[in-house]
Amino acid sequence: MQKIIEQFTPANKPNILLLGHYHTSCYLPMYRNVDGFQLHCFQGQTPYLKAKGLSPEIGGLILTITENKKGTYKVIVDYRRFYKPIINDF
Repeated sequence: MQKIIEQFTPANKPNILLLGHYHTSCYLPMYRNVDGFQLHCFQGQTPYLKAKGLSPEIGGLILTITENKKGTYKVIVDYRRFYKPIINDF
């Protein structure tokens, strides 16, 4: 996620980056003034992930974002995790 944020030019940087596909969660606050979120997934461990020794983080993310008149914003992060996956739910 850091490398992706570093590739943005200053004029094209987003305030928030939501990154998926990795099946693990991560929060990178204010890296180059970008809040970065790597998102969970909603899929259990597939045979491919099992063969690679990877276990997905199952859950979701609720972001409450408020912006004021000065252009600054506040982010409230609410992680929703599911610790017991449904077997073969892929």
